Amino acid sequence: MIQYIDIDASNIDSFGFFTFVKYQYVLTYEGLKKRYKVKEPFEKGASYTTADRTEQVSTGKITLTAGGVGRNIADAISRLRLSKGEDPTNTYFIGSVGNDEAGQLLLQSLKHVNTESVFMLDEYSTACYAARLEVADSALAGVIHDARIHAALSPEKMYKCENIIAGSSFVIFDGNLSVKTIDTLVEICHRNKITSWFEPTDWNIISKPFIKPLGRVVDFISPNLRELQILAEHLTGKSRDKTVSNRSLEAILTEARDCAVHVLPFVPNIMVTLGKNGLIMVNEEKATYYEAVERHNVDHVYGVGDCTVAGFIVAFLNGLPEVQCVSVGMNAALQSLKSSQTIPETLSYQLVTETLPKHFQLPLTGKIKL
Repeated sequence: MIQYIDIDASNIDSFGFFTFVKYQYVLTYEGLKKRYKVKEPFEKGASYTTADRTEQVSTGKITLTAGGVGRNIADAISRLRLSKGEDPTNTYFIGSVGNDEAGQLLLQSLKHVNTESVFMLDEYSTACYAARLEVADSALAGVIHDARIHAALSPEKMYKCENIIAGSSFVIFDGNLSVKTIDTLVEICHRNKITSWFEPTDWNIISKPFIKPLGRVVDFISPNLRELQILAEHLTGKSRDKTVSNRSLEAILTEARDCAVHVLPFVPNIMVTLGKNGLIMVNEEKATYYEAVERHNVDHVYGVGDCTVAGFIVAFLNGLPEVQCVSVGMNAALQSLKSSQTIPETLSYQLVTETLPKHFQLPLTGKIKL
């Protein structure tokens, strides 16, 4: 049985340092006339909604592609670094794949990335994700997800990779890791004074690094608004109104800022992604809203958030100020929107450093005026 769910694939994941390799089977339907009735409000990010089941069999096109947010970001970062004349193999991808055809194809897709610490396992299949999409909406899908291999990336494997971790300038990990593995990774990063970024991946696992927070957990986090609200609830013990479909932009920005204030004691830099509304960067001194880059000829949304994070990180590692880091991230996302590929093979640093996004600062306290 397939459960029909609606996925927004613009959620973000890891740098290719710590996450799980995923293989995506994407089934798109061309000219599909039937509309499925969504029973629950759609939430941006790594969330889903249920839809009515159907017995209909429709003609469509099957696309097989390497995916997974960790793989995507490793791919994007390596391509951006390569186009700048940097050694792309300095981008490491640590994950787990099965000893199967899907695992081999995933590794083939990352020839420009250092995969020497990808664990190939006989006892698990490579994680697979099968999505059924309506082209008109690039959403509303039936999904099957086999991710049992996620549990294989254990604390012991983190220690086996400690030399790579300790020699890194930046480490990103996602919420698919177990709590014990996350604790191990955070400890290694703290001990070696490594800048770290947590990509929540989904609202129901965002609190994993914050089970018993005693101080700074990571340096960056990149939730969408719902994920941020869930984390704020976890840290404060107070519930929040998570309906956003009928809110004004001003109300959305106010909610994002107010939630971020509760997270700042544990994460000093917060990127709140707001889908078509852009994003907010919040740190201990200021909150800044960045309008989304105008987009045309959208092919699909897979990989968009991954390109945003990849672009931001590459710019950050090159010492650029925040506004330019966000600009590179947004322009990288725009390249993904224009491409039929999750991570465009044409992605280059030269293409994503053209313009700066419109932005303005928000007060950390008090009313926001647009």
